[in-house]
Amino acid sequence: MGVNNAMEMLGLIGKTLSKREVSKAFASLDLALRQELTDEEKAAMNYNVIMLEHALCKIKRLTARGIVMKKILQEI
Repeated sequence: MGVNNAMEMLGLIGKTLSKREVSKAFASLDLALRQELTDEEKAAMNYNVIMLEHALCKIKRLTARGIVMKKILQEI
């Protein structure tokens, strides 16, 4: 799954987590982003949990195409 792979690549989860643990990590990431981003930043990117899932999937896809993580994170 793209989300799991991206979260693993970002060091947010390990390879051997259960689905429940991955779900908890994803929810924690969502909460952290909602707390850390300003209202203006969230509005500019139309932030919501579906947007987060979509962005994580894109991270996996872009790295599979050979784009380095540093470049991806600069563009986010």
